[in-house]
Amino acid sequence: MRTRRPWNVLLAGSGVAVVVSMVGIVPASAREPDVPTGPAQPVIVVLADQHDDVPATAAGSGRRRAMAQADQQPLVDQARQAGAANIKQFSVVNGFAATMTAAAQEQMTSDPRVRAVVPDSIVRSPRHRTPTGAARGATAVSGICPADPARPQLEPEALALTRATQAQELATGKGVRVGIVADGLDVDNPDLIRTDGSRVVVDFQDFTSEGTNGPSEGNEAFGDASSVAAQARQTYDLADFVNPASPLPPGCTIRIRGVAPDASLVVAKVTGDQGFGTISMIVQGIDYAVTVAKVDVLNESLGNNPVPDRHTDPISLANHAAVAAGITVVAASGDGGSAGTVGNPAGDPAIISVGASTSFRLRAQLNRNIPGFTGGWTSDNVASISSGGIAEVGSVVDLMAPGDEGWALCSTDVAKFTGCVNGKGEPSPIQDFGGTSQSSPFVTGAVALVIEAYAATHHGAKPGPKLVKRILTSTAADQGDPADRQGAGLLDCRQAVLAALSIKDGSGTPPARDHNLLVEQTQLSATANPGTPQILPLTVTNVGTDTETVSAHNRVLNRTVFDRRGSVDLDATAPGAPTWTDGFGTTRAFVTRQFTVAPGADHLDASIAMTPNDVGRVRLRLLDPGGGLVAITDIEGNSGFGHADVHSPVPGTWTAVIDSAARPDGFRGTVSFDFHGAAYTRLGTVIPPVLILHPGQSGTFRVIVATPDRPGDLSAAVELDTARHQRLAVPLTLRSLIRTAAGHGTFSGTLTGGNGRGGVPAQQSFYRFDVPPGLRDFAINLTLGGDPNQQVFGFLEAPDGQLLSQQTNVVAVDANGNFVFGPSLQEFRRDPQPGRWTFVVFVQNPVAGTATSQRFSGELRFNAVDVRATGLPDSHGTVLPAGRPVTAQVSVHNTGVATESFFVDARSTTLTDQRLLADGPETGVPVPQFPALRYRVPTECTRLTTSATATAPIDVDLASITAEP
Repeated sequence: MRTRRPWNVLLAGSGVAVVVSMVGIVPASAREPDVPTGPAQPVIVVLADQHDDVPATAAGSGRRRAMAQADQQPLVDQARQAGAANIKQFSVVNGFAATMTAAAQEQMTSDPRVRAVVPDSIVRSPRHRTPTGAARGATAVSGICPADPARPQLEPEALALTRATQAQELATGKGVRVGIVADGLDVDNPDLIRTDGSRVVVDFQDFTSEGTNGPSEGNEAFGDASSVAAQARQTYDLADFVNPASPLPPGCTIRIRGVAPDASLVVAKVTGDQGFGTISMIVQGIDYAVTVAKVDVLNESLGNNPVPDRHTDPISLANHAAVAAGITVVAASGDGGSAGTVGNPAGDPAIISVGASTSFRLRAQLNRNIPGFTGGWTSDNVASISSGGIAEVGSVVDLMAPGDEGWALCSTDVAKFTGCVNGKGEPSPIQDFGGTSQSSPFVTGAVALVIEAYAATHHGAKPGPKLVKRILTSTAADQGDPADRQGAGLLDCRQAVLAALSIKDGSGTPPARDHNLLVEQTQLSATANPGTPQILPLTVTNVGTDTETVSAHNRVLNRTVFDRRGSVDLDATAPGAPTWTDGFGTTRAFVTRQFTVAPGADHLDASIAMTPNDVGRVRLRLLDPGGGLVAITDIEGNSGFGHADVHSPVPGTWTAVIDSAARPDGFRGTVSFDFHGAAYTRLGTVIPPVLILHPGQSGTFRVIVATPDRPGDLSAAVELDTARHQRLAVPLTLRSLIRTAAGHGTFSGTLTGGNGRGGVPAQQSFYRFDVPPGLRDFAINLTLGGDPNQQVFGFLEAPDGQLLSQQTNVVAVDANGNFVFGPSLQEFRRDPQPGRWTFVVFVQNPVAGTATSQRFSGELRFNAVDVRATGLPDSHGTVLPAGRPVTAQVSVHNTGVATESFFVDARSTTLTDQRLLADGPETGVPVPQFPALRYRVPTECTRLTTSATATAPIDVDLASITAEP
């Protein structure tokens, strides 16, 4: 069954007046009349032949470019004849961007030389926050500033946590070209200039049409460049950054260095003023970095969450071409939390996906007034902001690096770089940089170290992307967190460099350094019916100096050690509420609760739920028994849920500080909490359990497991231990199908929530099932437990990757325009394509916060549609007399669990334009526009046409909730 879907219109520009309208073209028969031209829209034409056999290497890029140009030229000429404008041709992706009418798009789509015509959608760069507040005096806490201001502290803390400072004694990234796809920056920033006066940024190109000197937020590019190659030549005083309401003593001096300070940076500006860019701008940036700048590694701290997410979009195609050319691509997993929010391109197994870990020295510097805080902190936990979970293709993040948070460069020119302000709202040469946008360039810097080190002992040869990934994941430090949050563990730059120096292969046979293992399979996965045995090979090579005894077992975090649930009342509007003030000057009302962590817990999951309040977001901060800061729920938007991870929690009495900004319109209500301690248990077996590997020797373990007893995904890990107490973790993902042999199957799961990050789902869960040939129809029911008061979508993907149905639990809209939610939703599909289908449970932000977790259950049934009709003219021999009414009776039995509106959809024999209604005013639309205008689209629409008029140039983006056409 098809349903009407909401579509969004998003505008980008500045200082303009806008009028918007949308028209749907509604069909009635199989006969297609002439298609109206309609207004032009930006699209990307992707050609069918991507020339995968001709990679864009130094030797092959010229040939690839020539082949792509020859393929594209006839289509480009055709597009121009149809009135296309703003044509931009690519070579790393065989395709081109253009502004085309709907008729021209249809003509392109029908051409067998074209794989797809997709919207050139707007992409927004990650947002970085700088709240401010009123000032008041306070006394500084020791231990977070250098003892001698003349000897500044080296920042960010990530350098020490990832052992980058030790790695820099062996490699510094010299001779390695690093590509960064971001916004604008100042190439003459003093800490991006080397001691010899040369620039760190050797190439800076603009693809936004605003120019390299055009204004932008700047946070992303400065943060990326700083994380990779800041020079630590300048001294900064944190006392100048923090708000006077939470002061630090003068002389709290720091210097900022990157992971690979001798690397050369190539920066592509793909987002500009107001933080907007387009997919074609990103593809152009990647194209330039690969084919012109000839980078060795490419950092992408950007992404989205399309449904489906099978990595066939233009950015993924560009990344695949880059990897084929020998370029390592590193991407941020996203900032949406751990409940299945890994975005695209990060979920692509072809690249390196990076999650975020905590680095809390900055938090201690800015939050030293937390009630009960004694000045210490614990880092290296999974950051609450980090996107995790199992992606649609069955992958998890590869590893994590610090992302919560660290000091990075910025600029005092806020007219040009609007995001560079401090805790007082003043221009600042530094920023507190965080999220996976920080983690990704840290790993990118580590890749530069690995490339230099490998080349030094392999006759100048550079390692390929697969080998680089093997080195980084094999040397990562297992933190004991779930694999779908940590991947292999925390980046260890020193061990990665030592492994790169030691590998014996066709490019060289250098002497071994130190003690390291190298795994062949960086992740293991299997998909089958529930309870199906699996045997998965895991090959390990000893690249160290001595014989290693390696033991292996599988682990899964599933045994409850303790579970403390409850609630507190927090009133941040009350004048007499207890408060504390953070480093940005925000006064926060708080309550505290203590709980006990029992011995034997390997991991602590802490969650809170409450009614969302966008101006009074509630946070949870955890203090260990010694009063040290261990975890913070970093809510990114208007969300009613927060979550934090702690590995190896110290037994004893912990303190939970629950706070929100103190203000008259702030939070007032009940906050539920759940502190859950769990321990690892063994899963399946490994044969042999122990391998003895001499230097240079490889051996293979056989990992024997079974898929989960119930449909859905299970995240586990294979743990490798050596006699030297080294520990490696290889992610193991097991996916069970919904059984369909009997024509009926069930599944279930748990709703939790995300952190409110804009444009990111709160949660995604994937369920797969096989449909046999000749099936008449199937139905899927989803029933939500409790009272979620939450919008949930069900997406149905066909075996060919097409999204064929989108259902939701919205049952009505009240008088104030608010959705009314029901406890269920259902999907029907007639004449389904045989093959493997995917059902996606998609929870939309903001999370309502009615509970910290709620169960849901689902049912799949074959041949479930029950519709009968009498009196229909359904035979070629039936003749209806002209002008005489004929009555037909249609009986519909709703066999699902949700109330549905069924209607007889009578159509004429011609197409017609139908003006659609928006959920807001279409005149005087502000630019940039948030939120987008929403339109309800009728069933069986063949085309949507959007038009907008403005007093200055604007971009118009049309997309459904899935961000797909």
